[in-house]
Amino acid sequence: MDMIGVLKYPLALMLFLSAFALAGDMVSVNVGPIEYKEALTFDYINGEIPINSVSYHFDTEINENLLIIRVPQGWSYVQSPQEIIFSGDQLPNNKFIVDVSLKQYVEPGKKIFTATATTGKEPISTRGTLTIPETPLLKICYLVSIYRIPILGSTFTLLAISSFLIIFFPKSPLVNAQKKLEETVFELQSKNFDNSVHKIDSAIKSIEEAKSSEKFQIGLSEELRTRTLEELNFMSKDLEILKQDLLKVKDNKIIELLPFIAYISGIKCVLGQFLKIKDYKKNTSEELNDEGESSKIYCVAYISKQLGAGSLEEVVYNIRSSSSDLWFYWPPEDYEPIKIVLKNDKIESALYRWHWQHIRISNPYLDEKSRIHAFFIPYFNTPMIRRSKEDIVFSIFIDCFKAIPQSYEVTYRKPIPEYSIGKGTKFKHPPTVEYSGWPE
Repeated sequence: MDMIGVLKYPLALMLFLSAFALAGDMVSVNVGPIEYKEALTFDYINGEIPINSVSYHFDTEINENLLIIRVPQGWSYVQSPQEIIFSGDQLPNNKFIVDVSLKQYVEPGKKIFTATATTGKEPISTRGTLTIPETPLLKICYLVSIYRIPILGSTFTLLAISSFLIIFFPKSPLVNAQKKLEETVFELQSKNFDNSVHKIDSAIKSIEEAKSSEKFQIGLSEELRTRTLEELNFMSKDLEILKQDLLKVKDNKIIELLPFIAYISGIKCVLGQFLKIKDYKKNTSEELNDEGESSKIYCVAYISKQLGAGSLEEVVYNIRSSSSDLWFYWPPEDYEPIKIVLKNDKIESALYRWHWQHIRISNPYLDEKSRIHAFFIPYFNTPMIRRSKEDIVFSIFIDCFKAIPQSYEVTYRKPIPEYSIGKGTKFKHPPTVEYSGWPE
């Protein structure tokens, strides 16, 4: 499990609450006037008794939580926990009015106060009430403020745990490769070819980093470890070829992008399964129906059902006594071979071609009808041969690419184009060295 990913959202929430807690007082001052406005007033007989100061004292301790918004012109005030004193010159219209709000949350209800006016003669006192309504926004600010220390402590703890995990349990580079491939699909759908190429390049670097770090391989058997590294190597080179293909066609406004997306989406899924390969559960959809598509001799072909994956049209069988060539044909011009080597009428090994490189699989898995199983990867149509009945990697690929056994037409001894079989440098995805030709 990616613990850093699990902590990401709680940590983001705690950082927000911490910022809120630290700035709570400032936020409250700005929120108060939005939720609540009221006026403190003091009326007196016109011209009879000039007032030069008024003090307010509340029975409950809300003096310091009142926010003074506006006082009469020429007047000022002093605010303390005990009282608020206003002083100044002659009042306009001989009426004292002060606009107030709240700095912080105050329990709702009627707040009784005593107002005392200082005059040239004796002080004048009166009692009144200030009604405070429910203020939910101020209450939130208040709750965050009173729990400031626990919030900051929790945030510091989460930061410490995250830092520890990043230092001692760094995230697998395959996670970053997954993310870059997901972004690549989005860029391709938006036809941003330059960004797509950049994302693919980043994914390749992450896969190469994963191959060297071996973090995700802890606890794997030597056989499974070797197999995953082999497939990561193939993926890295496939993505490099795909990237070069995108660079060639990026100015073509009508290029079909679904084949690119089919491959990238499938590989993104495979990388995700590689991260948790020890816990992988094989999909029961692999079970074959021998009444139909799996009944072909020698090979059961798994073909992806993704959009843009391409369709297998036919298979050309060139059968000989000791070995047979199976040429899988995708229109308009792609032939991909598998050579079956026989011993005592039983398949002993299989040879296939991956970008002009020949790869031999000894003792491949044979089903109850002595057939090999091959999955053909979209876009390139290169085969992958099942190594054993419990070949986890093979199962991951056909699950991620939504592949099923497909029916195909068999043709015998049909001529294969020279560009696909003979010696030389090929026109499509050319090899770095001259191709030696498909062996007889």
